[in-house]
Amino acid sequence: MTTRQDIRTLIPPSRPRKIARVLNYLACGNSINSIEAETLLNEHSLPSTISTLKKKYRFEIIRVDDQENERFMRYSLDTSPDTTQQAFTQLIEWGYRDPQLQLFAGKDTHE
Repeated sequence: MTTRQDIRTLIPPSRPRKIARVLNYLACGNSINSIEAETLLNEHSLPSTISTLKKKYRFEIIRVDDQENERFMRYSLDTSPDTTQQAFTQLIEWGYRDPQLQLFAGKDTHE
């Protein structure tokens, strides 16, 4: 079973897509609003990216009013094991690497 810790240890590609950065951030157990997305992830259109994650990739995104700033919504990822596995698989597809797989495959990650 894949856990959030497994996602936290993934090695990102040198230039991850913005949708991948958002998914990775949420899959690690974080929540985010548009202001934080701008600052932390250089994401300028968080509602659009969230919509894509929901509609195209079928992720269960939780949306609530932000308690600190009423003008914004706060987004988080469903915490079910199926969603965590789905996020892990999608991040691998988008170029993130699993250090454990590389270790067992006999590849040195420090090359």
